[in-house]
Amino acid sequence: MTFSYPPTPTTLTGEHVTLLPMDKQYLPALQEAVKDGELWKLWYTFIPTPEDMEAWISKALQEQNDKVSLPFVVKRNSDNRIVGSTRYMNIEKDT
Repeated sequence: MTFSYPPTPTTLTGEHVTLLPMDKQYLPALQEAVKDGELWKLWYTFIPTPEDMEAWISKALQEQNDKVSLPFVVKRNSDNRIVGSTRYMNIEKDT
């Protein structure tokens, strides 16, 4: 399998979720999603607080511009609700 470099934002659709390219328009939805269970209190991962979400999105988009990350928001297909995010990280160009 061959992948192009640099990676470009794309939409990936599955049976249960769709991964949409990260965009600042999703800030309110991600702030709401992170409130479910106060996820920022988890010790084994990093989840930003609702107040820190804007800076977190900006950093994710900067990493995308730097071609080292490809961030997505996760949309649940059953109700079109944004339920989280994910990232293809630490992208390195194969020489």
